[in-house]
Amino acid sequence: AVAFDKTGTLTIGKPKLTSVTTLNGTSESTLLSVAAGAEALSAHPLAHAVVEGAKAKGVTPATASGLEAIHGKGLRATVEGQAVSIGSLSLFEGHTGLDTARAAVEALEAQGQTTMVVERAGTLLGVIGVADALRPEAQKTVAALHDLGVQTTVMLSGDNARAANAIAKSVGIRD
Repeated sequence: AVAFDKTGTLTIGKPKLTSVTTLNGTSESTLLSVAAGAEALSAHPLAHAVVEGAKAKGVTPATASGLEAIHGKGLRATVEGQAVSIGSLSLFEGHTGLDTARAAVEALEAQGQTTMVVERAGTLLGVIGVADALRPEAQKTVAALHDLGVQTTVMLSGDNARAANAIAKSVGIRD
């Protein structure tokens, strides 16, 4: 049996902004500005991906302060005077109107993306997807191990299960 860590082993380890899904009439630039403003306060690699992705699209991060990390779920901050929350669906349990965001999250995670729901002052602005590129040699390496007789390959990840399963499947890992 061989176990692999996903990030930095099977993937390059530098996630990038890959998707922006707006909700409730929010423009893409507003969603990215708000998200990048809050995420700029964090040192997390996914936060960096959002900030860099917004800048690459010509969007300036909004002014933010008061970062509060919510372990395993996301963050809260004040962006241009308004409360903003960014994180996984579990951060927003009980929020009205979550079904549309949930559908976007499920679709992006099925593609191997890690998702963040963005909410400002009680309104869901959208869903952001980030992904880490596979190492070019990952699929060949896993296949070679299987050819050598390794019967069990396992991938370990702190990512959400749906995105992790998509990555595992794409490189031929079975568990």
